[in-house]
Amino acid sequence: MDAELTFGQWLKKRRKALDLTQEELARRVPCAVITLQKIEAGERRPSKQMAERLAESLGIAVDVRPAFVRFAREGLGAHWPDLLSPAAQVALWSSWPRRRTNLPLAPTPLIGRDRDLTTVCERLLSGANRLLTLIGPPGVGKTRLAIGAGSNLLVDFGDGVYLVELASVSDPSLVAASVAQTPRGR
Repeated sequence: MDAELTFGQWLKKRRKALDLTQEELARRVPCAVITLQKIEAGERRPSKQMAERLAESLGIAVDVRPAFVRFAREGLGAHWPDLLSPAAQVALWSSWPRRRTNLPLAPTPLIGRDRDLTTVCERLLSGANRLLTLIGPPGVGKTRLAIGAGSNLLVDFGDGVYLVELASVSDPSLVAASVAQTPRGR
């Protein structure tokens, strides 16, 4: 990678590598298109919250997001990718964009659920669970937690992570058909 890249230049390069327009990325973050244009032009820096949402939208691995946020906020130059291992540098540019998903983008960050999110991700990655059911009363954030976990695990599942809506399925024999008919998204 070019050692002279500013954060704005890096952001533009990453956005284009993901085949996203400024409008699409602004919708994902969410922010105004003009704000994204100013960041890419080096006229302003993102807030901490916006940098975190950019990291999520750009597929930056969870373990390197704090370094990414510092790069975005403090302008540490393109030395930020140099802090990553060689494998992480390759993954930064190549692994996430090829992952497929139909997961909706979260309108706001998932706050206060770090422990739950970590538990769900660990259980899904352990290999001991082929199915994980989240239970609880309506409105406590089960779907939001599942979508957050799915987003975090995109790089871990080469075939993608998909949301299958089963709320309208009342006959258990139709579950497999519903899974098979799930759109394969972006």
